Amino acid sequence: MDITWLCNSTFLIKNSMGKRILIDPLNRLFSHNIDNIKPNIITISNFSPGVFTMPNIDPSTTLITSSGEYVTDFCKIIGYDTFSDHFKGAKRGNNIIYVYEIDNLRLCHLGYLGEDLSDDILKKIGEIDILFIPVGGHINLNGIEAFNLYKKINPKIVIPMNYKHSLSSFLFSGPQDFLLLTRNSYKIKTDSFNISKDTILQTGSSVVLKPIKAI
Repeated sequence: MDITWLCNSTFLIKNSMGKRILIDPLNRLFSHNIDNIKPNIITISNFSPGVFTMPNIDPSTTLITSSGEYVTDFCKIIGYDTFSDHFKGAKRGNNIIYVYEIDNLRLCHLGYLGEDLSDDILKKIGEIDILFIPVGGHINLNGIEAFNLYKKINPKIVIPMNYKHSLSSFLFSGPQDFLLLTRNSYKIKTDSFNISKDTILQTGSSVVLKPIKAI
């Protein structure tokens, strides 16, 4: 499986058969089309105005924008309703957490989560191999909140996202608070890495990617 960080909460997941899942396509990255990405599935976690695009997608592409269970020929996806703030969505609205079962791995993408998770949702999420977690604060979890939730979920690998960097114009803080609390960080000088069920334990617990420069 190849995991590519495009920007903020936007990732491209390509499985061993070449099937592609595009997560949270940003307007400024996909202002025209996504023909060069050719995703089989698109999932969107948070419909913030002007942030995520409803791209001109091929009719064969599955678009997932709500919670529930979705099964395709190469993966299973389950979405859970959460909030982007500590006030039941009153300030920043709803958010969807997605769990992807693909290539015998379980991935969890927390989107723009802004609250702690209940014991009920944590139980439903279950064991996670790779966790994508927002750490930049302001409009989602900050580094300390993210670390506390990371410990509860206890994934094999965590990938921080939604933090301040050279290609992001969003109001985020940097990832330092989160990274100082995690151990065995593994910084990758590119925007992507390859991982499988056999190699996952050879990777550092916290993987830091560089955002891609162009689509």
